[in-house]
Amino acid sequence: MVEKFWETGTKLVDFEDTRQSSPTFRLLAKLVCPPLFFFAAVVVPIGFLLSSDAETIFAGIFCFSFVYALVPLAIYAAYVEAHTEYTLRISTADGIIEEIVTRIDKDKVERTVYPIKEVLRISLSDPCDGEGGGGVSIRGMNIRGVRWRVDLSKFAWERYKQGERSSDHRRIAYIKTAEYFAEMLDVEIGSSFALYNVSRHVRLEFGHEWINKWSLRDTIKEQYRRLLDEENQQR
Repeated sequence: MVEKFWETGTKLVDFEDTRQSSPTFRLLAKLVCPPLFFFAAVVVPIGFLLSSDAETIFAGIFCFSFVYALVPLAIYAAYVEAHTEYTLRISTADGIIEEIVTRIDKDKVERTVYPIKEVLRISLSDPCDGEGGGGVSIRGMNIRGVRWRVDLSKFAWERYKQGERSSDHRRIAYIKTAEYFAEMLDVEIGSSFALYNVSRHVRLEFGHEWINKWSLRDTIKEQYRRLLDEENQQR
């Protein structure tokens, strides 16, 4: 039987997955970003210097150079992001969570390791929030009280792409991802949102009991407050 995208499956003791941009996006970045970067970083500044008087040049450098510098930086960041591989490894046997970020043709590798014993909760917020969006992540804190975070939104997005495209399915894909990792790490989910106005079709698809569980806004918020209070007591 083929496992559907929303099913959490059997509890794992080890997890490893790598995410990267689609081949189309990488090809587009290779074709578009270099000439666009050259135009923004070289052609436009030289054209401005050659076509303006000294007073205008001074005013432009003084008032707008910092803001304009963000344009080529943003283009370069998009190129780097398109050629970045993100690997997440979780080993309950070794008690570690490892993030590996490989950038630009594997020339630069960054590794960050967190102990599983420092995990506090799985954080979940509304991915359809119009004010910047939300996501899902592992939240932890070390013995010095320094908090850390591992983003899981890439894996939630992969779940969403396997199902129907709708706001309900997107929210549910993020919830199911949170449940998946919460079960694996044996922690609770701290959520700041609840399902609402779920269609009858979606209720039948995922089950009334599960939908109702994630529609209890007051209960969800109370659990979230409790988890935050427990974290603050540990600091």
